[in-house]
This record gives sequence, C-alpha cells and structure tokens, in this order.
Amino acid sequence: MAIYQARFMRYLQDRGFADTSGRKVWSFLGDGETDEPESLGAIGLAGREKLDNLIFVVNCNLQRLDGPVRGNGKIIQELESEFAARAGMSLNWFGGSAGRLVGS
Repeated sequence: MAIYQARFMRYLQDRGFADTSGRKVWSFLGDGETDEPESLGAIGLAGREKLDNLIFVVNCNLQRLDGPVRGNGKIIQELESEFAARAGMSLNWFGGSAGRLVGS
C-alpha cells in the first residue's frame, strides 16, 4: 500500500495538484511480508517509477503467519539482493534498538 501511496504523491506533484516534494512515505513491514510475491512485484513497481520518496523499515524476525520464512536464514542478504535487482534501491541495516533509527 505504501508504494501506491508514494506513486500517487508523485502523480500529484508531477501534475501540479499538490507540492509533495518534501514528503516521504514510510512502510513498516516484516520479512515474512516481503517474502510474498505481491510485495516483490510492488517493489519492482517502485523501481520502475523511480520512487525516491519511499522508506522501508523491515523487521527481520524470520517469521510468517504460516511458519518460518523460506530460505536459509540469511534473510537480510536475500532482501538486499531483491531490492537491488527489482528496484535499484540500496538498504541500510540497523541492529539493536530502533531508537537509533528514529533518532531518540
């Protein structure tokens, strides 16, 4: 949903309906969600549209609703390669407290 919101904000900016140049869309999701085909397809859309107003925060706990995340447990490396290949995005990883991320 966040990707489509970011795309809509870009649409509003490009057509002069609203000044969204300083706005960012934050997406908080888990590694299980990013493992879904729908999410991976939407990440590709973000790359094609060159959405630079989008920030992903991914909680890597190796869990999905129906069991563990597939793969060999190296979910961070897998997500890095998916984001780079599909969207040309680089990822920054923060370990430990989320306070470092939000600046508290």
